[in-house]
Amino acid sequence: MQTAAVKDAFESFIAQERERIARFTSEPPRPAFCDYHAGMFADEKQAPHAVMWANEVTCIHEAGHTVAFYVLGLGIGRGGIQICAEYNPGEATIASFGHTSRTTSQVRKVASLTRRRAYAPVLAATAIAIAAGPAAERMYCLERKLPIRTLFSSESDHDGISKIGKSVLDRSPYFRYALETYAWRYAQLLMADSRIWPAVTDLAAWMSEYEPYQEEDTEHEHTSFENFSGASIRAFLKRNHPAVRPGIFAA
Repeated sequence: MQTAAVKDAFESFIAQERERIARFTSEPPRPAFCDYHAGMFADEKQAPHAVMWANEVTCIHEAGHTVAFYVLGLGIGRGGIQICAEYNPGEATIASFGHTSRTTSQVRKVASLTRRRAYAPVLAATAIAIAAGPAAERMYCLERKLPIRTLFSSESDHDGISKIGKSVLDRSPYFRYALETYAWRYAQLLMADSRIWPAVTDLAAWMSEYEPYQEEDTEHEHTSFENFSGASIRAFLKRNHPAVRPGIFAA
C-alpha cells in the first residue's frame, strides 16, 4: 500500500513538472533585471509544485542578505541565519520563513544615523544588503523557472529600505524613491557577480540540507527551526569561497 502511494506521488510530481515546463516554455521570458517595484512586489500565481521549493527559496533569500552584508563590510551577526519551516499535512505544503541577524555595531550605527537624520555610506550599503535577499530570490526563481512571489517574503525588507529613506532623505519623496532604485539596482548587480552568486547558492544549499519536516510525521501540523551561527557561516565562506572576502565591495 505504501509503495503504491509513493509511486502515485512520484507520477503526480512528474506530471506537474511536465506541465510546468510546457507552461514556461510557451510564455515570454521574464527579464533578468527589473525595477524596484516589479522585483520587490512580484506576485506571480502560485503553482502546486512550487511548494516543494519553499525551503530552498527561503534559504536563497537569507543567503543573499548574509553574503551581501559580508562583502559590503557590514559583517555577519552572531545569530547568523534562522530558518523556520511549518508543515501542513492537510494541504501537503511547507511554509518556510527566515531571518538574518546583523552585527550589534551595524545596527547601532544605522539607528544613530537615522535618529540624527544624518547620512553615511553605511546606510546605502545597508539598503543594498536588505534588497539583496529579494534579488537573490528572484534570480533563483528565474533559473529554476519558478513563480516569483517576493511580495510575501520581502515585506520587512521593503520596510527597512523605506525607513532609511524616510528618516534620512525626507526632504522630498523623490530622494526615498531614488534610494529604493539605487539599492535594488546594485543588489541585482551584486547577485549577478561571478564570485557572489556561487557563494550565495552554495551557502543556501548547505543550509537547505537539513530536513524541514519529519517525513514520518505526516498526520500533524508541526514546525521545525534551524539556526546557523555567524561563525559557522563565516567559516563556510572562507573554506569554500576564499575569493569572497569581508568588505570587498565596501564603499
